Amino acid sequence: MISKASELTELGPPRKFTGHPPPALGDIALYPAIAIPVERKDVFECPRDHLEALKTCLPLVTKVLIIGWRAMEYDFLTLLQDKLPRSGVSFFIVGKNQEDARAISAQIADANIAGQFNLAQGAFSDVASSRGADEFLKA
Repeated sequence: MISKASELTELGPPRKFTGHPPPALGDIALYPAIAIPVERKDVFECPRDHLEALKTCLPLVTKVLIIGWRAMEYDFLTLLQDKLPRSGVSFFIVGKNQEDARAISAQIADANIAGQFNLAQGAFSDVASSRGADEFLKA
């Protein structure tokens, strides 16, 4: 599929299916949506109406919880820069460790996205078991 990626087309809204192998729609094989992280891409790998809803909601955002996202995708960073409020946004960043979270916050800041950056003390399992994001999410 990867070698034929440029030939694949979207068949409309996503369809949920279970079982293996995936079913077919007439003579068209259905396949799972697979998003391979790249720094630059032409389109977002989600339904268009989801992207439009995100664009509508981003100007209202005051808190962003980031878990394991490296903040390397130029187009998504540009979307955040364009749509997030210029002030009053707080980020809580969970990486592999605090050093990783610091690097992620630097990526976001380098993309000219303003905000207050709160770094988790440990990895996701540490934050989840200690409920480390609770105060951030409450306030």
